[in-house]
Amino acid sequence: MRLRPCLLLFCTLSLLSGTFVHALAADTPPATEPSALSQRADLPSRSSRQEAALRRELDKEQFRQLEAGDDNFLGLFLPAARPAPLGGVLLVADRGEHADAPRLIAASRRHLSDAGWHTLSISLPDRLGNLDHLSDAEQEIARQAHAEQIRQRLRQAWLALQAEGAEQVALLGQGEAAWWVLRTAGQDSNDPALGKVVLLDPRPWPAGEPLHRLLEAWDRPLLEIHSRDEPDPEQLRRREREIRRLGRSHNYDQVQHPLLPGQSETSLNRRIEGWLRK
Repeated sequence: MRLRPCLLLFCTLSLLSGTFVHALAADTPPATEPSALSQRADLPSRSSRQEAALRRELDKEQFRQLEAGDDNFLGLFLPAARPAPLGGVLLVADRGEHADAPRLIAASRRHLSDAGWHTLSISLPDRLGNLDHLSDAEQEIARQAHAEQIRQRLRQAWLALQAEGAEQVALLGQGEAAWWVLRTAGQDSNDPALGKVVLLDPRPWPAGEPLHRLLEAWDRPLLEIHSRDEPDPEQLRRREREIRRLGRSHNYDQVQHPLLPGQSETSLNRRIEGWLRK
């Protein structure tokens, strides 16, 4: 009989503790899965994935790890196939392409190396993300920082070519990179190491000034090649008028060299080589 009160107390405590544990479990939020946004933030960037692929596929002797401030990027170097190089050629791939892009860049850097130039190819940094959440002033600061990052990246690349023994460096840019090459060359036109500039299918940066404006800051030899779609005739005429107005027509060559999909780039590379030799 004495056990009955104890048994009753034990049962009561058990019921209360069970109710408390159940209530505590109900109040505790379940562990949440990582958000899609945080998962995307953890993914490597486009350029990081491309560089990793290049490191798996190419000879490591080509790799040059370059730095411009906090910007670390990969360059692909090929030495000139002659004891005394004709100079150096810095090739900059189009926006979104890597330093061994299959259209033109890969073939050109090998062709020009075989022809006697040191070559170094690089890519542009990842494009700016969506800036709509920023104020106009903050957007402008972001664009200026991006432009300066590209300028310093190009500068470090041609300094690396000079360190390899190239006394004169020519710049070749494709697509949007052609616009950046011309802009940077104009800003650093006092550098005696800078020589000729080749623009292949030039396309302006959406937030930048027109291409013909950049021509005003460059008075050395320049070759503009159109190999894709037919360029806007009015834009070409405007550039030609600007060149004539500045009295630089002797330094400016503009050619059409259509390349069909799958067509060999040998003839185009020979044209570039011949122009660089002039």
